[in-house]
This record gives sequence, C-alpha cells and structure tokens, in this order.
Amino acid sequence: MNLHDVRLLPDALRFTLGMSRETRPYFVSCEVTLRCNLRCEFCNIPSFNAVQNEAPAGQMLSRLREAYAMGCRVISFTGGEPLMRSDIGALAEGCREQGYFTGLVTNGLLLGDHINAEWLHRLDAPAVSFLADEESFNRTRRHPRAYARIAGNIREAVDAGLSPVLFATLTRDTFCHAEKTAQFAHNLGLKVFFSLVQRAPREEFDTIDYAALKIADTDDALNALARLNNEYGCVRFDSDFERMQANGGFNDTIDCLAAQTVMTFKPDGSICLPCPHYSLLSIPPEMPLAAHWSGEQATRIRRAKGTLPFCRDCQQICMHFPSLYGHPVRAVRWLVKTAL
Repeated sequence: MNLHDVRLLPDALRFTLGMSRETRPYFVSCEVTLRCNLRCEFCNIPSFNAVQNEAPAGQMLSRLREAYAMGCRVISFTGGEPLMRSDIGALAEGCREQGYFTGLVTNGLLLGDHINAEWLHRLDAPAVSFLADEESFNRTRRHPRAYARIAGNIREAVDAGLSPVLFATLTRDTFCHAEKTAQFAHNLGLKVFFSLVQRAPREEFDTIDYAALKIADTDDALNALARLNNEYGCVRFDSDFERMQANGGFNDTIDCLAAQTVMTFKPDGSICLPCPHYSLLSIPPEMPLAAHWSGEQATRIRRAKGTLPFCRDCQQICMHFPSLYGHPVRAVRWLVKTAL
C-alpha cells in the first residue's frame, strides 16, 4: 500500500461503514468515449457513436474537481474503448493529481501504443478484457486478429513492469476456456477476474439475447471457478453477486444504490442519473454540479433505490460494490474475494 492509497482510507471507511447521514457519491464511472474498435457479442455499446461531442480533457477535469469536492474518490475510465481518446493520458494524470484512485478498463487492442507512457504506469488499477482461446476470442469480439495482438500487448505490458488485471466475461459457450485463461494469467503473474455474462440494457441500444448467452447452473460455475483458484491462486470472482444475479438481481437481496454512490460521466462532460445505462436526468457541463445533484428531481431518482421500471432487468456487476454502502460485512467479503 502506497501513500496515495493511505490517504484514501478515511473516505473508504466512511463509505464502507455508512458513516454519513445520507449516502453521497464516492465513485465516478467515466465513459470517456462510446467509440470502440471491437464489437463484442456480450457488450451493449451501440454500433453507432451515441455521444459524438466529446468534451476535451480540461473541461472534463474541471467537472471532476467538482465531483471530488462532493466526496468522489474512485474513478474508472470506461467506454467504448478509452484508449481511442488521444487525451486519455491527460485525463488519467489529472485525476491522479486531484487525489482520485484511478482505474481503466481497456479491450487491449491499443495497449501496445501506450506501454511506455508514464501515465499508464501510474494508474492504480489497469484492467484488460481477455479470454485465452484464440478462436473463441476472435469470434466473440468479431475481429479476426484480435487475440494475437491483445495477447502480445498483455505480455509486453508485463515485461514493461505493468500488472493489469484480466477481466473475462464467461458465456455458456466460452466457460470451457476459463482454465486456459487462468493458466495464461498465472504464467504471467497476473490476476484474472471472472464474471458470468450479465444483462445490462442501455437506453441507446438493447438487442442482445442475454438468455441465450447465460450459463445454466450458477452454482456449478462458481464451484468450477473456486477449483481453478485452488489450483492457480490467481482467480477472482464475486460469488455473492453471481448468486444474486441468478435469483433476479439487486432488489431481491440489496437495493441498487448506483444513483446515490456513483456519478456517471458521459463523453460530452454531462452527468446522468440514475446510472451509466439509463438517463432520467442529465446535468449539462455548464450547470453547477452540486446544486443540481441535490435538486428535487435528482433526489427523487435517488430515493427510488433501484426500483425504477428498467431496473428490474438490469444485473450489472460494476454497480454491486457501490451498492454495498453501509454493509461492511458484505463489503469486506467483496474485497477478500475479488480485490485481494
């Protein structure tokens, strides 16, 4: 643990224990672009660019300073493919200087272009989406040469001193390649986080048949992943979330608190509520963030706590930990099972 992580501990404890009168934003989900150079079969990023007007880094960082002042401490750069933005390094470095814990999820296709960039080595939590089977990887990513390039980029990153976490989404057809992926990670000294494909509809695009992709028996799948971890030691997965997903999602176990604890930044610098996938309220870049975040409409959306009509079909793992506000036992279990 470095000094940067130590400075985040008081805020992390307040979030985990629920030590504030009301939930407050702690995480930023920053969709820096909706452009992508892959078309993964399980991903709901639209084939068209739904947000073409991307805010420059300076404008985005100004908005992120407002979010930090309101309590946000952890930021994840997502997309689309974040490395398609030429100023992603400036965004990441700017957030690090502000005090954020910084993460980035990439498909890895452009990773080789940034291997020696200082900003990439200063990220707290870089991650690459990957599956260690060439035929399945290229087919599910709909790119004939993706595997060779991305696998090579991951190896090059490790040789350069980086330790990205591998993210592997497993479907009914690709679960059989989990062991290959665990072996790949183990051989490089990396961790691999497995998740069973989850339904994540978006307002811009929702045509994926998730039922056809889902693994039939969640318990069998989790037992298989546990055996892989016993053998390789590098496997991580969130069994609490996976069982919750199999039983119908957030409302059956805990409330989804995405609207309370996550600020969703769109590529144009606007902030939307309640979550990254649906926008009932958009706060434009020119509007004061704190005032509109606490306004009547935003407050009404937060009080719904995941009970809005479109929430019933959403099963998003990236919103699970942010929903553990005030659940210290569950939060610690999440850290032990997935992050440590």
